[in-house]
Amino acid sequence: MKFDEKTGEKKPESRTDEINISIERLHKTNKENNGLLDKNVERNVLLMDISVSLGLLVDICGAIYNKLVGQDDSK
Repeated sequence: MKFDEKTGEKKPESRTDEINISIERLHKTNKENNGLLDKNVERNVLLMDISVSLGLLVDICGAIYNKLVGQDDSK
């Protein structure tokens, strides 16, 4: 995992890093709320992070596939 030099925030290098950052963020939020964070909120945040990452991965794979087979969407 890398760190942003300007902000000092963690920058993920892999999907595992993204999941770890998300879990750390949830633990921090839970501590700030004295353990009263709703479990449904925790699940939704994790699922949202996973959905966004998987959606971006599908877009990237689709763009690579289109380049490999010679199809261009900009036509």
